[in-house]
Amino acid sequence: MVLGLSWAARGKQRLRQRLQALLRAQLALALLVAPITGFTTGYVSLVAPLINIWLVPVFSIFILPVVLLFSLLDLVLGLPHCGYDLFNGLLESLWSLLQTVVAWPWSAMQWVPLNSWH
Repeated sequence: MVLGLSWAARGKQRLRQRLQALLRAQLALALLVAPITGFTTGYVSLVAPLINIWLVPVFSIFILPVVLLFSLLDLVLGLPHCGYDLFNGLLESLWSLLQTVVAWPWSAMQWVPLNSWH
């Protein structure tokens, strides 16, 4: 939502300037959550800002509305699950892509907790 507001607030700027502002906002958010992620998982993702710029709109504009629509139609009309199977295949492909990115050797760095610096 913050990134969407950042994008919308830049209304009349050129596309390049809007993309730069979006990237700066995403990097700022990544830096804010890095300590929490590092302390809870032991690693900090280096590719998360770029992945989030792509995935947040995909999930919020496409995936979430489709899942909610399928759920509502299934609840009201009792639709067959063929739509779910198709959508599940799409999500599994997306998950496979994310696993490939996470497997890159430079995709994350180990977090060094403060208490180990004695």
